[in-house]
Amino acid sequence: MKRIIAVALMIGAGLTALYMTGLPKSDIVLSNARAVQIDGRPNMFVVTMTIQNDGGPAVLSSVSSPQAMSVSLMNPLGGDGPFVVPGGTTSEIAMDGAHVMLMTDGQSFSEGSLLPMVVTFADYGDVSTQVLNATADVMTMNHSAANGVQVPNTPTVAIFAPEGMTADGGELLVETDNFVFRQAAEMVPHVDNEGHAHVYLNGLKLGRLYGSTMQIGPLRPGQYTLLVSLNTNDHRPYVDDTGAVSDTLTFEIP
Repeated sequence: MKRIIAVALMIGAGLTALYMTGLPKSDIVLSNARAVQIDGRPNMFVVTMTIQNDGGPAVLSSVSSPQAMSVSLMNPLGGDGPFVVPGGTTSEIAMDGAHVMLMTDGQSFSEGSLLPMVVTFADYGDVSTQVLNATADVMTMNHSAANGVQVPNTPTVAIFAPEGMTADGGELLVETDNFVFRQAAEMVPHVDNEGHAHVYLNGLKLGRLYGSTMQIGPLRPGQYTLLVSLNTNDHRPYVDDTGAVSDTLTFEIP
């Protein structure tokens, strides 16, 4: 009987190992997850992180944490489209784009501590990470138009997709006037009409742009809005009399 049980356990372990080996590996990796406390609200945090997607396009659908009172995805740029992470690219959950609002009990998430978080992607499932309370170490940037910079020779921006956007993605062309792209070191002093662009897809930040072109990775079917804004070397938005200097491109993937 003992021999039979031992053989059964060995077979079971082998089948489990085979099953685990056959499971698809996640193509999505979360990193640099940081939480910053909102001034005057000790139990409220803005959470940011980097999403590396080495597979096909994925929809960021929800976030959760077993140690939080509430967790929600926010989109200050508006729009009804899904948060699609293009395939083969790196995107950001960022303060100036789609981000996570986290509410805790105000005691269990002290500075320097970690909090577990699960980010759910449609068709990919759950991806876990640990969020660091980095309130003391992270400098909060104010990307609102109220903190913007208006200069005498106002820069302008226009965006195009010369070959169109398809399920395979496409090339984004950025044309500017009165503006010079510069990849400057952090905290470099402001110089009028210099800086970089921020690129957002349905509110999800695809990253900073230091040149006139950007390749957008593969996309899922749906409605999309690409938004490109111009920013100073110290990350403040350029503004004109109507608001932030930006342009949008809308398109649909059938």
